[in-house]
Amino acid sequence: MNIRFAPKRVVNSVGIFAANMETMATVIRVTWASSHLTMDSRAARQQRNISKAYILGKS
Repeated sequence: MNIRFAPKRVVNSVGIFAANMETMATVIRVTWASSHLTMDSRAARQQRNISKAYILGKS
């Protein structure tokens, strides 16, 4: 599609749509990253507790 000949309204809506997609992608990325971080820290805490119990059990 040649943007030069497209109606201005179409160009604007495409621009708005692209901006919204960008925002959505950022929000999804941040949400995904934070959920993974919390999962990782929870897993790390569990791992620490397991190793602590293992060390206590051995001694």
